Amino acid sequence: MYWIIQPIISKSALVTELTYKFAGFERFSSLLFDSLLGILIINSIPTEWQLIENFWKIVFLSIEQLENVINWLTQNPAGLKLNDALNTFLSNFFLYHIHLWKCKEQHIYLHYNILLWI
Repeated sequence: MYWIIQPIISKSALVTELTYKFAGFERFSSLLFDSLLGILIINSIPTEWQLIENFWKIVFLSIEQLENVINWLTQNPAGLKLNDALNTFLSNFFLYHIHLWKCKEQHIYLHYNILLWI
């Protein structure tokens, strides 16, 4: 049975990548060093709540101000004379991407707080 799925496994991108990463001692040692360095950096992140809360307040305030600027530019073009349909499209485009950015930041904020409690 193994001979049937063996060609599929050998051509798998994951198997090929893992084989490449763990092929030599130098690669394995650099991967181990990189992992340990990442753990060290994560542990050195400040755990002072006031500093972290101020950082996230600034991030969310910046996002909110950017949304306000886009909304203001939509209502007052400030010299940018495009047609209304294009103005609406561009403002919706940028507001949608700002919304995605805000959702991503909220997701990171929630998970970062959970990681700090661990």
